[in-house]
Amino acid sequence: MTTHDGLPARAKMALEGLRVLDLSEGTADLCARLLGDLGADVIKVEPPEGDFLRHRGPYAHNLTHEERSLAWLAFNTNKRSITLDLADPSHRAFVQGLASQADVLVESAAPEHLADLGLGYEELSQENPALVYVSLTPFGQSGPYSQHTGTELRAQALGGLLATQGD
Repeated sequence: MTTHDGLPARAKMALEGLRVLDLSEGTADLCARLLGDLGADVIKVEPPEGDFLRHRGPYAHNLTHEERSLAWLAFNTNKRSITLDLADPSHRAFVQGLASQADVLVESAAPEHLADLGLGYEELSQENPALVYVSLTPFGQSGPYSQHTGTELRAQALGGLLATQGD
């Protein structure tokens, strides 16, 4: 199949037409990036200072700049970005509006953090019952470890790897 100008038509991507609101940070950014790779329209919400990965090297061509962080580029390809301060009630209202039009929301905040801001699943699903709310936390939203941070050392200890290394 070709277009009117004789060029081959682009095949429709698997998730084309899907809107994703990305409130994640760090390695959780990969989830939304993969959705974008499959054709979803991903909107990344960054804090006023920019996502912390923007300030992490190495940088392309060794030029330190937030647009040249290779970590940022690796995890945030195929995303559009908006800067919002979730401490500001008007910015939270804007995120609520974005979520009302989204198909998927991806977040990686500490348990209850977004709910405390009025951006939890219970609040957002009232306006958008079809919203798929993806929460990526090291130990889930509840349970004995839910308030723990997910460090590499903790993962090795809980997974048993440290036991194989001796004292």
